[in-house]
Amino acid sequence: MRRTLEIAKITFKQALRERSFYIILVLLLLAMIGMPVLYSFTMFEIPRILTGFALSFANFVVLVLMLFLILGLIQTDLERKTLQYVISLPIKRKDYVIGRYLGFLAFSAFLVYLVLFLLFPFIYYFSRLRPDAPFYAGYYFLYGIFLLVEIQILVAFALLFISLTSRAIVSMFGVVGVYVAGHTIDEVAEFLRTRMGMQMPAFSKIVINVARYLFPNLALFDVKTNFIYNVGINPAFLIFSVIYGILYGIIVLGIAVVLFERKEIL
Repeated sequence: MRRTLEIAKITFKQALRERSFYIILVLLLLAMIGMPVLYSFTMFEIPRILTGFALSFANFVVLVLMLFLILGLIQTDLERKTLQYVISLPIKRKDYVIGRYLGFLAFSAFLVYLVLFLLFPFIYYFSRLRPDAPFYAGYYFLYGIFLLVEIQILVAFALLFISLTSRAIVSMFGVVGVYVAGHTIDEVAEFLRTRMGMQMPAFSKIVINVARYLFPNLALFDVKTNFIYNVGINPAFLIFSVIYGILYGIIVLGIAVVLFERKEIL
């Protein structure tokens, strides 16, 4: 466990030194500057619009950064033969995978709440000036938990694809595919219930139904609208979603560990 935490700590420090992290900081600065501008062009429901902007910004920058960060660091390990050196040490391969996973997750948590905390004063201040719609600060920060649950699933899949192939570009498309499928599979399943969907070939229906249970349902974690408008919030369902996401991520991580144990490192 100590070696796993050491690798996680190294991963966190590496992420802080990545150029992409500083690009995100610049984008965050621009977002902070853009808050007053957005306020000046908005006439109604200021808190909801600014909250939606902040949550969408956090979602976008963290997901994009983590995708490039994970695949970039692992690819660097492979290209510079760092991985060969690491596994030659008295460190189990599973320690490397789990350590990377925990490090990326810790950095994601740091980045998510950095964005949310820095944008919060602007939302709070402007919502006090024009309280035409309530601002739910608790839900605002709670959204970070759901974003992190989604991220940990994608991190686990990134490590899984890297365990299957040494090509970062292949892993990137794999993670993007999981993200797209996870957010659209429910909509496709709903389409099957329509008149047009019922006319699809039986084989296509089987494939879609299998994919529905195979891919993670990432739409469960897209609760921005619910939190912004305080509608459709079922505590039991929210708890179920978090537990489902954590368990799904752990299962995928376990598969990644097993495959990485058998991976041939040249």
